Amino acid sequence: MKKPISAFIIGLSMLAMFVIKPAGLSAQEPRPTGAPAPPRLTFAFELRVRVGNPVEVGQVTHGRRRIVPIEGGTIKGPMLNGTVPAGGADWQTIQADGFTELDTRYMIKTDKGDLVYVQNGGIRTAAPDVMKKLLAGEVVDPKLVYFKYFFTRKLIFVKETHAFALFPGGFGTHDEACEALTLLQTGKSSLMPVVFVDAPDNTYWHDWYDFIRRHMLQPGFISPSDLHLFKVTCDLDEAVEEITTFYRNYHSSRYVNGQLLIRLQRLPSTAMLARLNHDFSDILSQGEIMAAAPPGDAFDEAPHLPRVLLWFNRMHFGRLRQMIDVLNQC
Repeated sequence: MKKPISAFIIGLSMLAMFVIKPAGLSAQEPRPTGAPAPPRLTFAFELRVRVGNPVEVGQVTHGRRRIVPIEGGTIKGPMLNGTVPAGGADWQTIQADGFTELDTRYMIKTDKGDLVYVQNGGIRTAAPDVMKKLLAGEVVDPKLVYFKYFFTRKLIFVKETHAFALFPGGFGTHDEACEALTLLQTGKSSLMPVVFVDAPDNTYWHDWYDFIRRHMLQPGFISPSDLHLFKVTCDLDEAVEEITTFYRNYHSSRYVNGQLLIRLQRLPSTAMLARLNHDFSDILSQGEIMAAAPPGDAFDEAPHLPRVLLWFNRMHFGRLRQMIDVLNQC
């Protein structure tokens, strides 16, 4: 059964090109000198498309390929009007857990006859039971897929990711950066690599880092080890290495009866274990750091992996990140 999609999300990237402009300034008016007027948002258009039944292609390298054909649609608004010709599609790659990568490509034909090619990328994920219904083509409550509250979106954004790469931006960029760092610093989210990436000729994040050191570290608002929760660089290769190195040996972690269990690809040697107990005794509330060979317990998501166990004090997460960096040398 064909289903209409109202206010289809794929129009959002086009929307951003039209709606952000200084208040009271048209495209034809000269830009005034002095302080710029604050920007405002203006409704540009609404895009509606008709989609056909999904076509299951089969297994590909990174998951299962599904194609949802776009059979036509309309675009209406004060800034753009036209149609969406048939022939576009949403090329979906569905991973084993239902996490779906979206790659939507289609055309817009304006009332003046101009053709505009549009390509949008995105992701879709939800709770396992909801994803099962979505993939089966069943109707689900939109609130189970789309976020109504901004803080919920940010929380899930941190929870479901494996790394952060942040580039220069506005208030929203700083908001999400500080949210992520706060969750990592307080242990409300699992540790992961966070990289602030500058262009080679730009000092945006390096200036931010200087501010952090001068106005947070020096007065004692954060600890020196908190600076190990992230990395600032203008080298893309270094940024990639920061992310991939974090998972060279480290796999994941969880708490078991009060102890922190760190899953690894390879067990540390006896000498390495002695080094960990010597260098990181300050993060222990009791006992020593111990190694354990697989298998794990029945509740372990990866029982085949070796692990280390420690009575972590749940305070010094920057120091814990330093310990993981050492484990990644194994």
